[in-house]
Amino acid sequence: MTRSQIIHFFEKYRLLIAAILLLFLTIVILQVNYNKNHMDNFTVDEYFTISTVHPKFDPENTVHRALNGPRVFTYLFYPGALVGMIGHMGANIYAESWDYPGHNYFIENYQTTGAGLAKNMEDPNLRYFHYYLKLQSILLMFLTFIPLIFYLWNKQKFISMFMIATLIGINMLLLEQRSVFYIEPLILSLVNLLLWLYLYIYDSTKISKFIIVLAAFLFALTISLKFSSLFIIVMIGALILTKANGFEARLKLFSLIVLSSIFFFALINWNIFYSKEVFNAVIHDYFSNFWHYATGNKGLVVESYKLYNFKGIIRELLPSLGGLIFIFPVLAYYGFKYLHTSERIRWGVLLTVIIASVWFIIKQRVYFDRNILPFLPALVLITGILLDSVINHLKRAHYLENRRNRAIIYLVLLVTIFLPVLLHANYLKTIFPDAKRNVIKFVTDIPDSSQRSLVTIDFPLKEAQFGYQDVKTLPSFPETDGNNLIGMFQKNINELEASDVIIIKEIGNNKQLTTYLLPTFYNSNKQFASYFVFYNDPGKIKGLEDILAPLKGKNSTLHWKGSRPIRDDLVLREIHTVKNNKSVRLYFRLTATGYQPESLHGCRIYFHAKPKTDDVSSLPEERIKYGFDGWDFTVSPDNMIKYGKDIYIFHDFNPTLSSYEKFSFGIFRGCTVSKDFSVDNIKL
Repeated sequence: MTRSQIIHFFEKYRLLIAAILLLFLTIVILQVNYNKNHMDNFTVDEYFTISTVHPKFDPENTVHRALNGPRVFTYLFYPGALVGMIGHMGANIYAESWDYPGHNYFIENYQTTGAGLAKNMEDPNLRYFHYYLKLQSILLMFLTFIPLIFYLWNKQKFISMFMIATLIGINMLLLEQRSVFYIEPLILSLVNLLLWLYLYIYDSTKISKFIIVLAAFLFALTISLKFSSLFIIVMIGALILTKANGFEARLKLFSLIVLSSIFFFALINWNIFYSKEVFNAVIHDYFSNFWHYATGNKGLVVESYKLYNFKGIIRELLPSLGGLIFIFPVLAYYGFKYLHTSERIRWGVLLTVIIASVWFIIKQRVYFDRNILPFLPALVLITGILLDSVINHLKRAHYLENRRNRAIIYLVLLVTIFLPVLLHANYLKTIFPDAKRNVIKFVTDIPDSSQRSLVTIDFPLKEAQFGYQDVKTLPSFPETDGNNLIGMFQKNINELEASDVIIIKEIGNNKQLTTYLLPTFYNSNKQFASYFVFYNDPGKIKGLEDILAPLKGKNSTLHWKGSRPIRDDLVLREIHTVKNNKSVRLYFRLTATGYQPESLHGCRIYFHAKPKTDDVSSLPEERIKYGFDGWDFTVSPDNMIKYGKDIYIFHDFNPTLSSYEKFSFGIFRGCTVSKDFSVDNIKL
């Protein structure tokens, strides 16, 4: 290709290329950045979409409030999501096994109840699984806009083309809904294809059987996602029938459309026909949605609910249409006035169908703001077409030949669209979130920071400590192999404390920490893009506060504090006693030093109290011959709590004396034995 040919190519297609690049920016790049800063976004409705790919579900124990449309896309995107997740997973076959990653990890760890989805979002690996599901959905949406963009470019509807490319992706509700993997972003993609199909068929004098079968497939898949787009499907079906001549030809065409749609619907929703019981359950679950929408739920009860719903729709459309939404009746009047007759029919029918679909939403007692999203592209498209019509009329009237007039018109148009959006509080921060800023804000808000250390790994900080007692910096996790990975795990975990707050960027081999080691020892984590924050939240450990609170009271005595290895994977840190009314509670604080410490459940600990020589005779009669008191006990979930890598073991005992020469302890059976350890001069 010569230089002149390249120049000619870009001159011819420059507006189309610009529109597609702008579309990629707003639909993909903007959304990916938003999703990276909202990695743990989820909705309980994802339960109906994602969890049913788990092998434990079959048609008989699946909730069918949503048909198989969303699950078709889950099955389609599932391999890509697993590949994406595996790329971030730590460990290797020496630390785990071939059975650890990918599908097996999903099966073993994915919570399959609606209530369990929040737990999934605490697992960095499963967060990545969700992220890559959503990423594929975003790319699908981008691709479904391209036929519309090309159509508008070909028809020289440039204002509408650039509105589609710009104003849909910046809608805040759409940004929020695309940060979860559910129905609305998927059905919006299909409505894009239906809009293109409508425009293509409208322009065609004859249509092929392929287009008819394609339409039938899109009809079946769209209805399998949600019934809200029914009017659009009926409109396209009726348009197809107008392409046939005569009653007999239309009857054959109608039969082909209906039978093909039923075939694809049955293929997509094969589980409906699994058994009579399943068929009845599907009918009940799916059509109960109509009852739910018509009668209301536990949400806000509004007397004038139709007006309330209408205001809600206006609010959600404002970021995409701006002030145009308030002058739409005037714009529609003049826009249709200046259109050719055939164009009036084309866009008038589409507008009527979209208004009917929106009215269907408004008249429901249950209002979900996301329900307007499938019709957002059509509303922006029609508004753009009407603007094109008005602008073209001004061109024909030679009003825009004057540069000043042209500048005023386009400036007024831009201000009308974007000013209400830009005046919105925190709009730019919402659609352009900054990961580092979010990390710093989150770390600053973690409670009890003055009693914690802040640890950074590949996250440079300035002098500020954000209220933490000190700031430590650790190096990146080194490149490892089968020989040194486990040793590096042990080294890293030994450098951290349970009370630490860790900021780490997932670069290089840091995934060994972010998705494997640190989630084991820290019960809370937050992710913004490639930045992670790990910390322990005492409130998440049931009973921890109640059990440890007495250690801070006046009846608490610290008998020993330090660092004494008692086993290869255990270090003794503290020994306390707390005196109660009828007994005394003994506390050990231990630290696990291995990256996979052996469970202490079932360990038998001896606990001997040697009295002073003069006090031996005061021991219980059965203990005098031994010369010491004894309260051996077994470690169980009832007397042990883990807090990060710290382990608290407690035991209630009834001492005979108020003071002893020595307490002696040691793990002697039930698990790996420990070294003996003791404390002298005990006063209770």
